[in-house]
Amino acid sequence: MRFLWEMSGKMFGVEKRDAMFLSANILCWSIITFVVGALFCTFIGRVTLVECAANLMCVSIYAGVIGGLFGGILFLMRRHDGEEI
Repeated sequence: MRFLWEMSGKMFGVEKRDAMFLSANILCWSIITFVVGALFCTFIGRVTLVECAANLMCVSIYAGVIGGLFGGILFLMRRHDGEEI
């Protein structure tokens, strides 16, 4: 998360850093979960993703919200603790 925080600060400036960090964090968690789930579906024998598509989308969205949003908020709370915002 620290790398994502630093990159969002460099690319978007201080004003939009928090919002871009949370957006990118949610997107990264969702994409990584979808790719890992797709690989898992192919390894267990379900060659087509159509059979697993609904489950993959649901799990990816939950991972994005729980891991990305809530994890990002906790990261920002620790990051801004003691800083003047």
